[in-house]
Amino acid sequence: MKMIKGRNIYSLIGMTVLLAAIPAVYPAASALDDAMAEARTIESKFESGSRSLRGNSLDDYLEYAALNSPGLKAAFYSWKASLEKVPQISFSDPILSYGYFGENVETRVGPQEHRFSIRQGLPWPGTIKSGKNAAFKAAETAYQKYRSSKFSLYYKIKKAYYDLYLLGREIEIMRDNISLLEHWEAVARNRYSTGLASQADVIKTQIELAKLENRLQTLDDGIIPQKEYLRSLIFLPDSIDIPVPDSIEFKLVEIDAAIIKKTANDFNPDLLAINHLVEKERAALTHTRKSNLPIFNIGLDYIATGEAINRDMEDSGKNPWVINFGISLPIWFGKNKSRTNEVRARLIEAEHLGSSMSLQLEAIIEQKMYELRDAERRVELYQGGLIAKSEQSLNSTLKAYQTGDLDFLNVIDAQRQLLDFHLEMERALVGYAESRAELEMLIGKDIENHEI
Repeated sequence: MKMIKGRNIYSLIGMTVLLAAIPAVYPAASALDDAMAEARTIESKFESGSRSLRGNSLDDYLEYAALNSPGLKAAFYSWKASLEKVPQISFSDPILSYGYFGENVETRVGPQEHRFSIRQGLPWPGTIKSGKNAAFKAAETAYQKYRSSKFSLYYKIKKAYYDLYLLGREIEIMRDNISLLEHWEAVARNRYSTGLASQADVIKTQIELAKLENRLQTLDDGIIPQKEYLRSLIFLPDSIDIPVPDSIEFKLVEIDAAIIKKTANDFNPDLLAINHLVEKERAALTHTRKSNLPIFNIGLDYIATGEAINRDMEDSGKNPWVINFGISLPIWFGKNKSRTNEVRARLIEAEHLGSSMSLQLEAIIEQKMYELRDAERRVELYQGGLIAKSEQSLNSTLKAYQTGDLDFLNVIDAQRQLLDFHLEMERALVGYAESRAELEMLIGKDIENHEI
């Protein structure tokens, strides 16, 4: 067998390298590079982030959850996996093949002994670009779902934290009222022992005390489940205790409804995810149409030829090579049409989802704005004098009871009213904080830090 001539083998290698390099040549996508860089930054925070809780404030809980929540990590890696799909949209791998002539084909210049071939498929121009666009838009959809998971987690943690605070305040207020009623019970017993009050006053006080103590027990029993729910959201180990917050930062913030709606349309992660999904399906439709067009094939065949019988013959042992071209024939029109119709249907579905979500988002924001205004009014109502007037009413009722002008039932009613007002004020405070937190989740921005 004759060795392949040096310059010819170098030509074959050069052509092979050239064809193999084609899949790597495509325009750089700066947006993809930026997204990859952001993903690496977030992943490094997951890997090197703090595993210990800094403190027991709400911000500490949010920071810890952002680094340790498995649900949030799952959403992140779903996005990262989607990003890795973009570079995969490229040329198919070139095919390198070798053939050995079991029976040499005799030619004038010598017997053909070996065949080396390389083939590369070339899709219709724009097919790869549209495929990459579709894959990148799918990755952007996954990124917005990651953002949505983060905002949703933050809202759940805030709500659970505020609910735990409210539970603690209800217990504290209930205990204060029980102590006060125990004092009234002692007063009623003294008056009964001196004949200034009836036994019914003592019994009424004891009944009211029993009711409050039962409510207190119910509230006490709710502390542990609420703590464990908050722990599950933060992904906090059992060894770390979660104290009941003794206060929450309450700050009335002036909110413009028009700005809130515009911000939601621009930054709501779920709405942005749908918008990116629409763009992805549009790119996918373009990609599908181009994929239905012919695929070109280019190849090179190199045949190693032995020496001719007459070695002195001109071109004896010359190795021929052939450049060949091919094209696919997309003749199965029904299959291609059905594939296009499928993507078009998905696009229409995504567009309708976007319209529906936009309307729902606007309606939900209107509801949350109402709840925010209502909670703000109730806070101002109770803090603005209603509780103070209720305390004055209780003192006046007690004096009237001591002088015999009113019976003890009026004292009980006045005390119950003051208790309800204190509880309602705390519920209004928490309601305002929770509504604001939910609004921040919906608009994808922090209201208090003036991000809108």
